[in-house]
Amino acid sequence: FYLVAAGQTVSLIGSALTSFALGVWAYQRSGRVLDYALISMLAMLPAIVAGPLGGAVADRIDRRRVMLACDAVSATATVSLVAALWSDSLALWQVGLIVGVMSLVTAFRRPAYLAAVAQLVPKPYLVQANGLANLGAGLGTLIAPLAGGALIGLVGLPWVVVVDVASFLVGLAALLRVRFPDRLFRRQEESFARTVVGGWRFLARRRPLLVMIVFFMVENYLGTLAVTLTVPSVLSFSGTTAVGVVTAVGGAGAVAGSLLVALWGGTARRATGMVGFVGGVGLGVVLVGLRPSVTLAAVGALVWWASMSILNAHWLAIIQLKVGPELQGRVLATNQMLAVAMTPLAFLTAPPLAERFSGLLDRGGALAGTAGRVLGTGPGRGTGLLLVTCGALLIVWAALGLSYRPLRYMEDELPDAVAGAEIAEDLDALQAAADLALTGGAPTDGLSDSSIRARRAD
Repeated sequence: FYLVAAGQTVSLIGSALTSFALGVWAYQRSGRVLDYALISMLAMLPAIVAGPLGGAVADRIDRRRVMLACDAVSATATVSLVAALWSDSLALWQVGLIVGVMSLVTAFRRPAYLAAVAQLVPKPYLVQANGLANLGAGLGTLIAPLAGGALIGLVGLPWVVVVDVASFLVGLAALLRVRFPDRLFRRQEESFARTVVGGWRFLARRRPLLVMIVFFMVENYLGTLAVTLTVPSVLSFSGTTAVGVVTAVGGAGAVAGSLLVALWGGTARRATGMVGFVGGVGLGVVLVGLRPSVTLAAVGALVWWASMSILNAHWLAIIQLKVGPELQGRVLATNQMLAVAMTPLAFLTAPPLAERFSGLLDRGGALAGTAGRVLGTGPGRGTGLLLVTCGALLIVWAALGLSYRPLRYMEDELPDAVAGAEIAEDLDALQAAADLALTGGAPTDGLSDSSIRARRAD
């Protein structure tokens, strides 16, 4: 596991460097924010839309082979980018195409990687392992704005992309050195279409998991709204250097949170850590918007992203414990797609909300004499007020989540998935057996093909 996690961490850092560099290239090429936003959207949207397909593939094909194929495709796409840069023929549409392909690859690699963690790590250590598995994203966020700008200035964009190619090769080499436990993928009798919808069917029959998804739909809306507002808020009282500092400190927080949970092991009841640290996210968002101060915004980003790493490690551990290893790809991908379903709404509502709040803390504004005494007044402080509001709502949402028994005690309502001695051959039948166990039936996993069919007939 350590070897696989190290390889994927290097690969993710390389991807973050390239994403940052391409964003800079797109903006510098035309000076239009629209170009930067287009590249950012193409880097995210395919991964969300194709998530269930990636989860289905992760449950039908050896996850190690899926990850190897994804790293190979990403390296090939990046090599084509290097060639276009060195020939000075790179166009915006080519960047959009390559970024879209790499985002699509992420839809297949991420569920395979996260589901593979449970194959490689014993149950008591899943929270720590998930912390390490998420380390690459945090390191990428930390390193990209610091090293990306320096590398572009020193060696140029083509060499930054070459570093990304090298990082994919490191990920490939690590995977080639490791053999995953051979417990899965003998034969799957269900159709691919049933595999794709299988994640939704699994979640729909488990009310605690649906409650969790609804909880995170609201959390992700508020969190994405805050992410969208952070850069304008910091720019209103400082410059682009300060934005880079705040972003890098946020990345350091994500790394610190991952390392902390890896050493600590998380809360005894994983749902408590998953829900409770949403309050930490809210506290960080409040600090970012509270005053026109780079130091305070950086501290807020540190708390914010450290809390995100910790709550994500707890969330992943719950899925890995409650869902059989043969079904984790589809469930993880569908869960994630539904949880971020309101993210586009956050991007759409951020501008009008910021406009409505903008005049409240202007000098002479409606709240200048009350909230303005704490948050300050003047340009950009309305955005700060909106950030504080988002953070406060996240804290309240976390408190409500902890007080709601079906969410806080969801682990008690769902049986642990138990891997049996035999390899299940029919994943559709295995999912039916897992559903049967909810009503007091037989064990959920590891049933022989004949016993599964007998229980379905009963």
